[in-house]
Amino acid sequence: MYDTLVWFENGDFVPQLATSWKNVDPLTWEFVLRQNVTFHNGEAFDANAVKFTMDRIMNPDQNATQRSRFGRLKSVEVVDSHTVRFHTKAPFPVLLLGLTQAFIVPPKYVAANGGKAPSKPVGTGPFKFESWSQGEKIVYVANKGYWGGAPKADRLEMRVVPDDSTRLDSFMAGEVHVNMNLPIAAIETVKRNKNAQVVHEFSRAALLLEFDTTHGGPTANKLVRQALNYAVDKQSLIATILNNTQRPLDGQLESPASLGYDKSLKAFPHDPAKAKSLLAEAGYPNGFDLVINGPIGKYPADRDLVIAICSQLEAVGVRAKPNLTDFGSFIQSVGATKAGPA
Repeated sequence: MYDTLVWFENGDFVPQLATSWKNVDPLTWEFVLRQNVTFHNGEAFDANAVKFTMDRIMNPDQNATQRSRFGRLKSVEVVDSHTVRFHTKAPFPVLLLGLTQAFIVPPKYVAANGGKAPSKPVGTGPFKFESWSQGEKIVYVANKGYWGGAPKADRLEMRVVPDDSTRLDSFMAGEVHVNMNLPIAAIETVKRNKNAQVVHEFSRAALLLEFDTTHGGPTANKLVRQALNYAVDKQSLIATILNNTQRPLDGQLESPASLGYDKSLKAFPHDPAKAKSLLAEAGYPNGFDLVINGPIGKYPADRDLVIAICSQLEAVGVRAKPNLTDFGSFIQSVGATKAGPA
């Protein structure tokens, strides 16, 4: 439904509502905007819409989730109807990345509808909002006048089907055409169906085991964290539990498709002897007790991965125990900084 000024695709930034951009000086970015673009309600897209959107995101009272992406943004200036300048408090090299999540909204519509605007969204994107049944589905219709060309589908319905089995059954029966979260165990079954196709593409998302370093204890010690890295056999987890559908991170949080990826870094190898040596050096020659918290059913094989990692850590003397909960409870504990020590 929405467009942003820029998008990140195939390792680079590409134009959307901004056709070009440059640094006027170290603290100023200038964007030239696409012309002859209208919002779904007929309102014109222009520099005022960009400023309105960014001012709204930066307003603390709005509680916008994107606000944290613009910590160094000072102000947005309208130069003319199709030129804007972003002024920053300091050089801000990741501004473009933040802008991929700043969805441009129509000022007049939002001002007139207030809090009701999010439930009947209006953007400039290829699909228009038609209806929303909360917890069930959202229905869109094609924006025939889209600046990037009319969509190939006249209507799009996105259904909420939390259960893997139910979602898979609906897909295999032809009731839905795309199953976005295909269970790993079902991949081969779908491949064998002559009416179905499995499309596999690596994303920028990563499965991480995060450690609490702020409340003391073993995980606050860098040597311990290094030891746990050496103790986990990532290739084994990928080959067995993940059925070779994933790949290991290269010693960093970013994947090759991400901005900031460093190809010179390599993953920790699996080296239990090195893990034990580091634990002894850190003052834990006999290991220690560790609870690993994790969600169930949110990420690929999340439950099985946590259990398997606990087993691998046991092999180097760390007495690891899984604590698995539904994602709602898990994310609440993360937000309250109570998801540690791991």
